[in-house]
Amino acid sequence: MPSNNDISAKFANKLIAIRKEKGVVLDHAVNNMKVLLPLIWERLTKEDRWKIGRLYRDVATDGMVTAAAGVKSALSLVRGFDYVPEDLRSNTFIAHAQKVIDTHFSMYNFYNEPKAVRELAQLGEIIPEPAPISKKLSPLHFMAS
Repeated sequence: MPSNNDISAKFANKLIAIRKEKGVVLDHAVNNMKVLLPLIWERLTKEDRWKIGRLYRDVATDGMVTAAAGVKSALSLVRGFDYVPEDLRSNTFIAHAQKVIDTHFSMYNFYNEPKAVRELAQLGEIIPEPAPISKKLSPLHFMAS
């Protein structure tokens, strides 16, 4: 069985491909990440998990839509959003929480709400500090509805 260092080194190559490649090579790297990350997540060190979270931040802020969507999807599979830097994680939590609220007050909410709630739950177990105090999701928002 390969050591954690072997796993980290091989996985680091995938991270580099996601950051630098385009087109089909990027698609393959993203798909590989979505397959491999759930298999090795428990064996990754916290440092390596933070690298993946920072990768998501970097590709999202650089406007690399395909890469950001793929890394986000992979992180969701392992509930790894706890390792995304707090500012981006907070914005992501706020957007998903707003989606839950919008779904709740829309047509067919009974059918659509579970998916929105599941997506929010997959972001991780720790709600980032700025998220609950957002003006968008303040308690007054719920009272006004």
